[in-house]
Amino acid sequence: MQKPEQLFGRYIWFVNTLLQAGEGGISLRALSDKWLCTSFSEGKPLSRTTFNRYRDVLEEMFGINTDCHAGNYNYYISNPEILNDAVVQTWMLRTMTVAGILQSSSSLHDRIVLESMPGGQEYLQPIIDAMERNHIIRMNYVRSFDSIQTILLKPYCLKVFRQRWYLVGRNTAYRTDAIRVYALDRILRFQETNKKFVFPTDFNPKYFFENDFGVYTGGKIKVEDIVIRAYGKLPHYLRTLPLHHSQQEVNQGEGFVDFSLHIRPTYDFMQELLSQADELEILSPANVRKDFARILRNAARRNRTRRKSSDDNK
Repeated sequence: MQKPEQLFGRYIWFVNTLLQAGEGGISLRALSDKWLCTSFSEGKPLSRTTFNRYRDVLEEMFGINTDCHAGNYNYYISNPEILNDAVVQTWMLRTMTVAGILQSSSSLHDRIVLESMPGGQEYLQPIIDAMERNHIIRMNYVRSFDSIQTILLKPYCLKVFRQRWYLVGRNTAYRTDAIRVYALDRILRFQETNKKFVFPTDFNPKYFFENDFGVYTGGKIKVEDIVIRAYGKLPHYLRTLPLHHSQQEVNQGEGFVDFSLHIRPTYDFMQELLSQADELEILSPANVRKDFARILRNAARRNRTRRKSSDDNK
């Protein structure tokens, strides 16, 4: 019996090969020839039965439709846009693609450096189960300064940010309009209760985070149209990895590029800008530029004071 990771590897190869073929598609014979060049084939051609089974699985798991041109019987993916629109399916496919590549390269494990991921993944399945049943959950949660709080939460959605999982929901201890975000790696104990809740029809996870950076929302901080000027190599970086989905390039000059963002200037967002402060400035609005300059002055003063103190002790 094939292991799940082996099957996933075959599905991923199947999708990638069809995507590379483009709209013109690829014949079953040509697909089988490519198949024979992989370790998946074990020297056996790709049969029509296996081909049809893979088509069915990909449609069921990812919503990917494989059709055939009537004229030349070439097969192609008829809805490639789903890999852009269907976030969950795309995330799954990309994750399994990376996993398959790493597995096939196990002999090079000491030459592949991965980022350590926080814990908490063990709570994913029970949280999803509670979300499906709309059951309130009880959890012991580590807050600041190592204090532990028991929380009764209506779980609304899950979000990943920088390889860390977060749970978003309504804490029953707060007022009815307060939604909180909790990191899974800070959960100590978890229990699904039998008490049901009604999922609000006006809550949309995508829109909930639409005007924020990362996972923490800005609360009463209003959304601003922020324009930043990037210098040096930073424009190329921001074009490749935008700070926010609203980012747009609005102006370009000698040695700089201006970008606009429709976003709340939260603490997390300002910290992200500070990490690249030597190559950017905030052009507008004036209040955000002023706050940014104040943070920079405080940081510079703190570092000057520390250095002076160190020099005095020599």
